[in-house]
Amino acid sequence: MVVGAHRVRLLSLPDVPESDSYQTGHDLTGLVRWPVSSLVAGLLLRRGALANDTDVLDVGCGTGVAGIAAAVVCSPRRVVLADRQPRCRELAAKNARLQDGVGCAIDVEAYGWGTGDPRPPERGAFGLVIACECLYTAFDEMRSFEKYGARFHDGQALARFVDFLDWCVAPRGVALIAFDVRNALDQERTLGALAAGGFGETEVLAAPECVAEAIAAKAGAQSAVVVCARRGPS
Repeated sequence: MVVGAHRVRLLSLPDVPESDSYQTGHDLTGLVRWPVSSLVAGLLLRRGALANDTDVLDVGCGTGVAGIAAAVVCSPRRVVLADRQPRCRELAAKNARLQDGVGCAIDVEAYGWGTGDPRPPERGAFGLVIACECLYTAFDEMRSFEKYGARFHDGQALARFVDFLDWCVAPRGVALIAFDVRNALDQERTLGALAAGGFGETEVLAAPECVAEAIAAKAGAQSAVVVCARRGPS
């Protein structure tokens, strides 16, 4: 993937619109390159100061594209690629090893916001946290909760996600949350949960505002947004 004058080297990854888990039983959700990762890469090219001279966490990283782009395009101190799925961590680590001339360490961890998932040991350790297309299940759970009550879910997945961000993001640090807008309420709910969780400054950037010219043709997800949320001082 080319981002401006930078090349992010990746193993051959399929670009597919949805996981085929319902048809085959093989969930490829975290093993494909989702278009929103290109949006984050383009945004980082334009706003490199978000990642410069700080520690960066790419949570729910899947293939690691967004976090690796931060390491290649910007000048972070360290990048951590985190996913609860072992296959995703393995693939992200392989992609990280492909990069040439990266000036920071790229580590891989199992951090997540689900019940029982590990968290970074230190609170507020990251100046930038990236989350690409991680909330689709949270949105589905909220709709299920509204329709069926607590029969299947407690409806708190989005709140747990924001609580995880609150733990990870440093005071005045930034979270970049990118997702394809499949339901108009999803964006509204995300902004409300962030505000309730102490992220007082939010900016919503549509796809054309994020994509660099070099990757515009392959960005896809024209209905996607990147929410740039800054955490208030603790």
